[in-house]
Amino acid sequence: MSEVRKEVRVILDQAGLHDVQIVASGSFDEDSIAAAVRDGACIDAFGVGTKMGVAADMPYLDMAYKLVQYDGRPVMKLSTGKATLVDQKQVWRRTIDGCYGEDIIALRHEPVLPDAVPLLQCVMQAGRVVPPAPDLAMARQRYATERAHLAEPYRRLAGGAAYPVRVSTALATLQHQVETALRQQYQRVPSDCVGGGGTV
Repeated sequence: MSEVRKEVRVILDQAGLHDVQIVASGSFDEDSIAAAVRDGACIDAFGVGTKMGVAADMPYLDMAYKLVQYDGRPVMKLSTGKATLVDQKQVWRRTIDGCYGEDIIALRHEPVLPDAVPLLQCVMQAGRVVPPAPDLAMARQRYATERAHLAEPYRRLAGGAAYPVRVSTALATLQHQVETALRQQYQRVPSDCVGGGGTV
């Protein structure tokens, strides 16, 4: 297939159509695009549709909202493999030497973390989008800016590094307190009274 792409470029160039660009599409994803570029395919742009809109290994997005606060008190889920972080949160991003260095998941009302910026922002209020509503140009610019600040090891498709994300001390402390209290409460409740999901 790569040879065909190169031949098409040669034919266009021989006809003096140097300004004609080649756009390839058809089940492309990040891996097949990277392979085509490595192979020297003469492609100016890739059309990505199917692999962007759905996941090949899971054709639906399985997600659910998890209750983290009830009546002003922090709550969590204890089920194995489904444990959640308690309370309302904010995510802070710290930049180191011009690149994104780490993200910190913190309690929403923690003091501002030094040398970090908050990532979670209000985008809907009273059922309406909070202006300015993002458009395609803004999305492109944001992507370019974010990618430029991400160090190369975190951008690799294979053999890359895991981006560091940690929990703040205050959130970790509250998490431990709530989990301890819930487990003590469970010990006082007969096992046949605890729901199968093991949630609180």
